[in-house]
Amino acid sequence: MQDLLLFTLESVKQYAIETDPVTTAEFRDHMSRVIKKLRAGGTDTQEATRTEIRGELRDYHDRAARYIDHLRSELTSTGKALNELLATCQSDGGAQQKLDEQVKRVRSFESAHSIDDVRRNARVIAQAIAQCAEQFKLEKESVVVQLRDEIRTLQKAVEDAQRAARVDDVTGCFNRQEMERSIKREIVAQRPVTIIHIWMKNFEALRDVYSIRIIDQLSVFFSKRVIALAKEALVGRWTNDVFCVLISRNAARDLGSEILRRCSGAYVCMHEGSERTVKVQLAVTYLDPQPDEDLDAFVQKIEFLNAKQRE
Repeated sequence: MQDLLLFTLESVKQYAIETDPVTTAEFRDHMSRVIKKLRAGGTDTQEATRTEIRGELRDYHDRAARYIDHLRSELTSTGKALNELLATCQSDGGAQQKLDEQVKRVRSFESAHSIDDVRRNARVIAQAIAQCAEQFKLEKESVVVQLRDEIRTLQKAVEDAQRAARVDDVTGCFNRQEMERSIKREIVAQRPVTIIHIWMKNFEALRDVYSIRIIDQLSVFFSKRVIALAKEALVGRWTNDVFCVLISRNAARDLGSEILRRCSGAYVCMHEGSERTVKVQLAVTYLDPQPDEDLDAFVQKIEFLNAKQRE
């Protein structure tokens, strides 16, 4: 009888259901102590061992059942968490499909009775979920890069639009609206500035002779000469034949004289592969806005000068 009991105890120890490693190790250690005590004792020891083993098996069964219930609860929570993750990660990528498959696998093990199956498949599912997370990360990074590129493109388009609203289409100088804003800032700040008014006297006559392409080239070449001389000033195109330079008052006369000397005369333009020499005649006038002067009144002075010069 003792041999049969020892064989039974050895089998229980060897084939105990493995729950968490700590609980299983404690159970097997206890079984080893009981076996050792049984071998050393007599008949009374056998009866005491049976009683002790019944209680121990009931206790171990209860602990294993609680552990399995805990695993099922964890699986249920994992399934809910994965469902929430799927709801926030809708995409057409492969990660979503793979994650959806893992959700179904988790649900299938919520009612499982085999602890080994649950443990083994839990590891596989955890690895697959980690792969899904990494794939989601890569897909998100790809989306972020794409959005960043789109934002840069949009930002450039906005900057181009803002620049287009400030500059002349042909020459790239500031346009009249931007020059008016700049003049107003100087007046409000009460800084002593001068507007060098540059009139291309023969511009309209040149338009009657040359093509629009040559006239545009001439305008570009002329503006570049002026800008090269007026490095510390703002240069704008007021009308087709009038350019204005906004500069500090004490430097205006010297710059105006230099512009008249170096920007008048011949410009070489290209037309259908051939050179065309175009000569420009200039008139330079100086306009000094007064402190607190009304901008509209000052603009009228410029317009009056334009009209007078064209008479």
